[in-house]
Order: sequence, then structure tokens, then C-alpha cells
Amino acid sequence: MRKIKSYIFLLICFFSSLHSYAQRNNIWCFGDSAGIDFNTNPPTTFQSAAGSIKSSVSVCDYSGTLKFYAHSGHNLIGAWAGFNTVIFNRNHEIMLNGDSLYGEGWNGELALVPFPNDTNKYYLFSISITFNNGMHYSVIDMQADSGRGAVILKNQFLLNYTFNEGATVSLHGNGSSYWLLVHKKFANTFVEYLIDSSGISSPIYQTIGKDTRSEASTLIFTKNGEKLIIVEAGGLIQQFDFNRCTGVLSNPNLIRDNVGFIPMFYGVSLSPSDRYLYISNADSYADSSYIWQYDLWASNINASRTVIYAAHIPAAAGNHALAPDGKIYISYIDIAGYFYPVDSVFTLYNQNLSVINYPDSPGVACGLAPFSFNLGGRRTYWGLPINYNYYNTALPGACQPQGLSNKDPMYFTLSPNPAHSYLEIKFEQSIPIDQIIIRSQLGQVIKTFSPEKFSSKLLPINDLSNGLYFLQVVYKEKITTKKFIKD
Repeated sequence: MRKIKSYIFLLICFFSSLHSYAQRNNIWCFGDSAGIDFNTNPPTTFQSAAGSIKSSVSVCDYSGTLKFYAHSGHNLIGAWAGFNTVIFNRNHEIMLNGDSLYGEGWNGELALVPFPNDTNKYYLFSISITFNNGMHYSVIDMQADSGRGAVILKNQFLLNYTFNEGATVSLHGNGSSYWLLVHKKFANTFVEYLIDSSGISSPIYQTIGKDTRSEASTLIFTKNGEKLIIVEAGGLIQQFDFNRCTGVLSNPNLIRDNVGFIPMFYGVSLSPSDRYLYISNADSYADSSYIWQYDLWASNINASRTVIYAAHIPAAAGNHALAPDGKIYISYIDIAGYFYPVDSVFTLYNQNLSVINYPDSPGVACGLAPFSFNLGGRRTYWGLPINYNYYNTALPGACQPQGLSNKDPMYFTLSPNPAHSYLEIKFEQSIPIDQIIIRSQLGQVIKTFSPEKFSSKLLPINDLSNGLYFLQVVYKEKITTKKFIKD
């Protein structure tokens, strides 16, 4: 019973934060001119300027409007030789100075990180998978070029290593800084960078867990950022605890060891509650195409593995992505059409995404629908956008940056709770709120309040029906959510 209650609580927390994150992740641009808009229900497709088989990233503002997107391996021009990453603005035009950024065309080699102290700027990191070209970063300023953005700092060198595929990011426990994590190839060493208001730190090295044996891998954080999972092509699955305040990885849990290049694990995703881990393989390297589900709450995680899809098809599974609608989307590349834009292969496999409709349900009840989401004549390859985990929020009262009060500026209280006619929202200091949103349990917007600077305010709620609601505060594109009851 206690586990069921915990599960329900996790789902409530997920759906209260999902709509905040979802808006930043509402537009996907990938593959051969594919685009998906999750601002609509059901999601709709459109034509983007994308032309890549693997890595892509994108970001929207908190209302779901596209800011920009990027991908490596642009049209495979100079692919695997570096400097083939391109950034596109909201109009699907190459951003000013946004071409010839470092990138080799591999999977998971790009990571997008907001500036902690400037909501108009972003870091775009790229890592070297094949060549010993290390790590680079560029800086994007969205105020430049009349709000269409421009790259103002380009291809800055950070570190001279080769890495496994899969750069990943977690919000720091203070709610404003970030951790960037990558993994050295053929080693058991993580490399971390702290990104805070002073810039990018020196590299931090942690040696922990098993060595990787191939370059193909995925790093993925749980929604709260407290656990990190690495999945490698040869079958290695490891889970670590992650301290968001210190950046320390600990308690390595070897779920499954390497067994060679087969089974060629490739796509990886987590269900909304983080209970189920989904892994697919690349059929071109094995006898069949599989999608497996692992129960991370099981006492023996590896023994919990369930096959939810098995078929011999002329296609290889690529990235997974948990979408704003709570479903997991999976890309495939038709192995007869490997290179974009050279090939002219249009098939069931590369014109559709597979969808896990109920990813928090066990086994086949998860509702996998193979090749069911049509891209409107566009094609997918191995890549779907790998975006920063916006589910994270600050850890209350923990690891705050020096110079701040004991609590985050966005820390607030709601009283009384339950409330009948008015709900008081109170901050420790007066801050200029961008917006206050009240949502239903299903995430529907019920009421909004206009921008205003205040430390406390009475919000009228007498027009609400009795029940549970979520109140969201938007400040500098960060969103904090709390629940209250109207009685």
C-alpha cells in the first residue's frame, strides 16, 4: 500500500511539473525536415529545416513558442569530420553566425544549457565521439538579430578527450546552476562541469562503475535528477545516485553487464514516474528489432525485463523521447536509406514514429503502437531531440549559492490551505512575477494573473469549484509549482 501511495504521489508531482517542462519542449525539429508541435492535442506535424540523421536539440519559451533548434551532421556535409552543426531560428532560417559549429554527426553529442543569470543566452555544447577533438561550446544570444538570435561566441575549446555518445544535463540543487555530464570512451570516468553565474567551471573527474566498451551509449537522468543511468550498446546498464548539490555520483548499481557488441542497445527512455526503463536495439546489428521494459522498482531489475516488441524488420531503432503529452516516441531508420539527403527511400519505418501510449503501465499494457504517428510526408532517422530535463526544481532550503538567503527567491507559501474565497501567496522578498497560473489536476489552465511585483498577494478563488489545484509561479522563465485545495 505504501508503494502504491508513493506511486500516486509521483504521478501527481510529474503531471504538475509536466506542463511547465512541456511548454519548453513543445516543438521538435529533427530528421529529414520533420517537425512536431505538441501545443495542439493531438500533436500536429509541420515542415522544419532539419536535415540530420542523429543529434538534435530544441527549446521553446515557457508559453510553448519555438525559440531555436540545432542539429549536427547537417545534410551530412563534412559528417564525422567536425564543424557540421547548424542552428536555426524560429523562422527555420540558419541563425546569424549559426553555421559550421563543431559536431561530428553522432548521437547525443549536443547539449543545450540556459545561462543561469541571463534568460536570453544559451550554451550549446558538443562532444567528440570519433576523433580526438574534445569538447567545444558556443554561445547564443536571443536578443540579437531583432530577437531571432545569433551565435556570439563560436567553437570555444574546453577539453581534449573522446567521449561516449550521450551528453546530459541536470539542474543544480540551488535551482539556478546546472551540471553537464559526459563519459570518457573506453573508461569508467565521468567528466562534469558546473555551469553557474560565473561561467563554466574547470572539469571535474569521477572514476566510478564499469568501463564502457563501445562509443554508442546513452546517459539519462531521472526527472528529479537524483539518479543517473548509462546504457551502452554492448548491453551494459548502470545506475548511480547523483547529488545535485555537490555533483557527486555514488552507489553504482550494475543492472546488466556488457556481453559484446550485440544486442546493440541504442534508444533509451524513462516512464513519467521513472518506474519503467525502456530500451530498444538496432536491428541492423542483431537478428530482430526489440523494445524491452525494465522495472526499476523491482528487487532484481534485470530479471524484470519484459519484451514489449519483437519483429524482424528492415529498420533500426533510434532515439526515444518522452513527449509533453506523457507518451514516449521512438524513431527508426530504414537500413536501406542510411544517408540523408542522398537516399530517396520513403517507407513505413522512416515516415512514422512508434508510440508507447501508457508508459507507466507494466508489460504489453504500456500500449506500444508501432509506426503509428505519421510525420506528414517527412522522414525520421536515428535522431529525436534530446533536451534538457526541465522537470527539475530547486531543492527547498538546500545548497543555495553564496550571497542568497537560505531559501530560493522563488520560494513561497500558500495559506490558508485548504482555502475557500482567497488564497494568499507570500514570498520572502518582493520579486517581479511574470505570471501566476492556476491549473486543474489534468493540467488545464483555469485562471491566470498578470505580471506584477509583490511580496504577498491575495488571489481570489471563490469562482473555483471544490477540489485539488496546482498554482504555478513564472519568474525569469523558471516555474515553481505548489498544490492547494479549494473547499
